[in-house]
Amino acid sequence: MGAEKVAETRNLDSDDAWSTIRHVKYRTLLEGSFERMREADGFSYARAVAFQIVLAAFPALIFFVGISAWTGSSSLQSSVDTVLSSLTPGSTSDFLRQAVEQGEENARGQTWAIVLGGLAALTSGAVGMSQIEKGANRLYGLGEDRPPLKRYGLAVVLSLSVGLLLGGAFVALAFGGNIADAVDGESIWVWLRWPLGMVAVVVALAALYKMAPNRNQPGVSWLAVGGLTAAFLWLLFSGALAAYLNLSSTFGETYGPLAGLIGFMIWAQLTGVAVLGGLGFAAQLEAERMHRADPNGSGQG
Repeated sequence: MGAEKVAETRNLDSDDAWSTIRHVKYRTLLEGSFERMREADGFSYARAVAFQIVLAAFPALIFFVGISAWTGSSSLQSSVDTVLSSLTPGSTSDFLRQAVEQGEENARGQTWAIVLGGLAALTSGAVGMSQIEKGANRLYGLGEDRPPLKRYGLAVVLSLSVGLLLGGAFVALAFGGNIADAVDGESIWVWLRWPLGMVAVVVALAALYKMAPNRNQPGVSWLAVGGLTAAFLWLLFSGALAAYLNLSSTFGETYGPLAGLIGFMIWAQLTGVAVLGGLGFAAQLEAERMHRADPNGSGQG
């Protein structure tokens, strides 16, 4: 059993999207999106995406440490140190700090260490994007993926565009205030990072939803609805997780020095659910429009 196939519906503009939302109960859309995620095995794809996020994040962090050491950029070094200290407070995850220090030392004398770190991050990111591509196809009820060469080629492009934009937006939202204090002190960036970061997230997700499925997608306005939903879910999940970690008195005691890493892995899992959940919402919205246009179910939009 899989998700219901969503017929391709071309020439849909923003009026079509908002008209469909107005005529379909939002609760119905949410319930249909959750069911679509379940039938398409979207939660399994979210776990696969989360695994690749974790694999890509640490080599990427070491890569930027190496770049800061190689270029001698004190601002970049301060920013990386701030992100690192936020991810690994106190004595948490000493092994990660040792790995980063080793990467910085290697970067001063060996450029290939930087290249290898970047390639490792790019490879993991591309594999993660390919999982999103496969998950997107299942959410739209498609049984076939692109040929491997085309799929992974697109995954690399998405990693270098959407992936970098999402990563930059995440760093700006999560650590922007600390980075500003570490580099230049209080500035207008502390406030601008929120609207700019959220716009970047929605734009990046809409672009991802446009390119990932192996089908002709509708207009960006339709996909922006999914992007807004994913951004809302991501903020909700991240806020709830942060509150739990800050208020829980047993999490740190249970995991000890691995608490920071475990927390990051949970966040990556929730991020994967948010990204694919937003895409599922966009697919369900288009499916509801299909049913309204053709109650007999022939799927011609």
